[in-house]
Amino acid sequence: MTVASLEKALHQPRPFALFLTDGRKIDIPHPEFVWLVPPHKSELVISHGKRGGTELLRVNQIVSIRWRARQAA
Repeated sequence: MTVASLEKALHQPRPFALFLTDGRKIDIPHPEFVWLVPPHKSELVISHGKRGGTELLRVNQIVSIRWRARQAA
């Protein structure tokens, strides 16, 4: 995963899931729950919202991103 790909995902206001090298899947309800850590943006902080807690990941731990299907209006 590149930082540019991750930044693109964070600029789309819709839920997505991160798939990690250790096999985990992390559901992100909205991009506001994720922050890239400056200055190199090689790490990101994920807030787990109502579940509580935060998680620090390295961008190179992310294998792929999958957006949830848009719901019909």
